[in-house]
Amino acid sequence: MAVKWIAKINPKHILEKIDKSKSINSEGKISFEGFSLEDNKAALNHMLDFNSDVPDYERKRIIWQGLVNTGEKTTIDQVSFLKEVTKLQGNYLRRKEKTYVLSSSLSFAYKISINKKVFQKSTFTFTRYLPKKYQEEKEKIYKYAKYSIIGEIPNNYLNVRVSIQGRSEYDAIDKSLFKLDLIRGIWNLFFNRAQGIRHSTGMKKPVNYILLGPIQTLHYPDGKAATRTFWYETSYLGPVKLFDCKNKLENMLKFEVNVRNLLKSHKYHDSITSLLVRYCRALDEANLSACFLGLWGTLEGLTASGNDSYNVTIRRAAFMCIEPEYHSQVLQNLRLYRNKNVHRGSVSDDIETYVYQLKRYVERLLEFHIANTFKFESVVEAAAFMDHPTSLSELRKRRRMINSAIKYRNS
Repeated sequence: MAVKWIAKINPKHILEKIDKSKSINSEGKISFEGFSLEDNKAALNHMLDFNSDVPDYERKRIIWQGLVNTGEKTTIDQVSFLKEVTKLQGNYLRRKEKTYVLSSSLSFAYKISINKKVFQKSTFTFTRYLPKKYQEEKEKIYKYAKYSIIGEIPNNYLNVRVSIQGRSEYDAIDKSLFKLDLIRGIWNLFFNRAQGIRHSTGMKKPVNYILLGPIQTLHYPDGKAATRTFWYETSYLGPVKLFDCKNKLENMLKFEVNVRNLLKSHKYHDSITSLLVRYCRALDEANLSACFLGLWGTLEGLTASGNDSYNVTIRRAAFMCIEPEYHSQVLQNLRLYRNKNVHRGSVSDDIETYVYQLKRYVERLLEFHIANTFKFESVVEAAAFMDHPTSLSELRKRRRMINSAIKYRNS
């Protein structure tokens, strides 16, 4: 697949500005002057349509290398730059995959025992303590990582290692974090559904019970660090109370197996797993305004209404409820709060209530899509189902009309 410019994008002026800022020394090496280069590189990142297997970091690297390679040979314009970027993407996609291991932790009480599991071509290993080599390498990285986070690094979370194949360190970290957040999404969905409301005082905490530890590191299978780069949770404020679900662990794992079985042959597997991860990541947020906006975006995804009006989102979400007229009004209020929050930066005292209201609609839709009882082929097709009337008499009338139309066409 060739890299393409996104429709209705004109990069001409940005590339001209970059080209004018370049200079080449006597050895043929290129450099760029001015402070606008970073702005222009960031703009290009959103103007190009890469293969979906290229992670964000590699896209940025390819864009930079594409500018350098093109600029050293010729004028940086739309044609020459795109040709070079396509070549670099091809080089990346032809890389042989290697085995990497993500090392992270979860806010489970450490006495929780979870067996090793294989899920979507990844192996998950849960242990109280890390193998010696992993621990030694992590401690070296922690010396620098601790300055990037607020709060202490927890020492009593349950350790998790995710073994995965990747073309690069950044490919591996993207894949492994996605898979880990997918598992967490399923687990948190099991527990979150049972909590319909929450009223808390003082500092707000995330809705999710099972959170990632603040720092993630990447290793080779023998435990040696694959990179000294670390990944950290920017919203982390300190260790949370460990979640002890010992009495419900068996039911949680049964729920996970059921969901995984449904996902195996799911007709729109990639879409629904991405939405599960979005749900999980939204509810990781201790900032409930950010959590609310993340949930609303997930609701738009579940109703396939991102490019349509809010009325479409609300109508489709309310269709799933027993009292659609009532729930339409609740959703309208959430929509009004969403707009106020975005445009004015307002935060209501009722934000916790709004988050839990919105969470309930998102969870109802997630369960509907995961089960996919009616075997829809895509999120869009499932969302079109939600456009039907909620009145039984109106549905029967439409059925009669459709049957008549079929009879007419067959005559």
